[in-house]
Amino acid sequence: MVDCLMLKTKPSSEVQKWSVTEANKGLSEIQGLLELSIQKSSCEQDSHKDMLFVYMKGHGKFPLSASAIGVRSFDFLGLGYHVHWPLSVVLTPAALKIYADIFSFLIEVKLAIFSLTDVWCSLKDLMDATNKDKNYELQLEAGHLNILMKMRHQINHFVSTLQQYVESQLSHVSWCRFLHSLEHKVYMKKKAYQMMETMKKYQMMKTMKKYEMMKTMKNYKTNDYYS
Repeated sequence: MVDCLMLKTKPSSEVQKWSVTEANKGLSEIQGLLELSIQKSSCEQDSHKDMLFVYMKGHGKFPLSASAIGVRSFDFLGLGYHVHWPLSVVLTPAALKIYADIFSFLIEVKLAIFSLTDVWCSLKDLMDATNKDKNYELQLEAGHLNILMKMRHQINHFVSTLQQYVESQLSHVSWCRFLHSLEHKVYMKKKAYQMMETMKKYQMMKTMKKYEMMKTMKNYKTNDYYS
């Protein structure tokens, strides 16, 4: 979904403007981007995909301060999941908030990658302009730009690796483990139900046998009396 949210975002400054000025017109457009991202993902055939929705955090107000610019441009946006009973007993609001926080963090990481891409484009233009000029001072500046370029590559590698780790470990693997444990709980619940049904049948059989024994003893006493 993060990629689809950035469909109209060249450069990152447009992301910031879009997130603050256009999003307050409603969540319908963002919800449409969510549905589009699901269609383009491996979850297209998922029967529960329509349960996902986006919402505004807090009181639905959009931050207009300078602190909202940058990787926190989409802090107002949250990802939710419609949960019905009895699944709501397991998937509590506190549990869903964990996945919402992961989603928010991934948006910040994606925006950081976009910012690093903008930095790379700017440095590349400066490097090209510097290499064309044979001025000694500009050649020194080229060395500094080269250091900045290498630093940018290192930061980009770290951020990209962090994104892959969060997506593969904290999100996907954790969710698979949860589904596995849920299947185990469903299996145990089924076995417990079968055991209860067996106990009910057993109690019923005991009652019937007890009734038959009492009836037999009554008939025996009646026959003994008349004999």
